[in-house]
Amino acid sequence: MGYQLTLPSSLEDAAGRAIKLNEARECFACHSTAAINGLELQLDRLIPGISCEACHGPGRDHIAAMEAKRLNDKHIFNPGKMEADELAQEFCGSCHHSAEQVLTNNQLQGLVRVRFQPYRLFTSRGHDPDEARLRCTACHNPHEDPVQDPAFYDPKCLACHRSGTSLKSAAVAKAEESEGRTDKACPVAQRLCVSCHMPKIEVPGTHFQFTDHRIRTVKPGEPFPN
Repeated sequence: MGYQLTLPSSLEDAAGRAIKLNEARECFACHSTAAINGLELQLDRLIPGISCEACHGPGRDHIAAMEAKRLNDKHIFNPGKMEADELAQEFCGSCHHSAEQVLTNNQLQGLVRVRFQPYRLFTSRGHDPDEARLRCTACHNPHEDPVQDPAFYDPKCLACHRSGTSLKSAAVAKAEESEGRTDKACPVAQRLCVSCHMPKIEVPGTHFQFTDHRIRTVKPGEPFPN
């Protein structure tokens, strides 16, 4: 993923390429748990998949604290307490690719960039590093699969944006403003917001459509914003 597709010049070339240690370390760091100790790849410690410890840290001390009823010192890292941009760009972005990771990697150009949600969110016009309503966890529960129903995300959008009804009373408008819904309303629709403003885009070779987290007004025929 992310590398140019070229025709192999030989059978040996077609079999693939040797993976360098630092690249293998990056693969296992995100696609497994406990395989990395510092800069060392330790496959004998690898736990397949993404377990609790991948995000919350080693669980031995936490288990001991819970068994001892030490509720004031749970010995567990809680990413939910991080600031919005710190969570997206540093924590989630460590695997899902932050803006810095994408912008400094010349291999990652074009449609492949849609895969990297923290980077795409960073390039949105409405990006605000201090806005909790744009945290990754504002829309996604990391302990569950992403919700596929577009309507599920409408309240997330309306947490910032005003409703667009033309018959809205002054009292409703004032209530929306007091709730922090100060961004302008969409003139086109009030539901299924993500279907227009966060389109699904298929990356060639993936056979999969990724939701583009660069929140914007998408115009027909416009080039993909890199």
